[in-house]
Amino acid sequence: MHWIFLIFAGCFEVLGILTMKKVSSKKGKSFWLWLCVLLLVFACSLSLLSLAMREIDISVAYAVWTGIGAVGGVVMARIIYQEKITLLKGVCLFVIIASVIGLKLLG
Repeated sequence: MHWIFLIFAGCFEVLGILTMKKVSSKKGKSFWLWLCVLLLVFACSLSLLSLAMREIDISVAYAVWTGIGAVGGVVMARIIYQEKITLLKGVCLFVIIASVIGLKLLG
């Protein structure tokens, strides 16, 4: 169950990153609405992360959470905002994924 909490925490992290983009491009009432959404999304992410850390080592949980956030952010930015994924970016993403898997296997 704790791994499910961690995966959902990472998904909320990705949603938070995408919401940040909205907050940075809005003004007036729309800004405040998106800012509230951002705070809610990150609160959910951190709450789920803390639940996951009850059974998963902090080092592994945090690495997985940030890995999901980093990789998910790049992938979603590609899908939604058509950002380019260069070869170097791809290599870096591979290193992140390999590192998270390594920590899980060793932890």
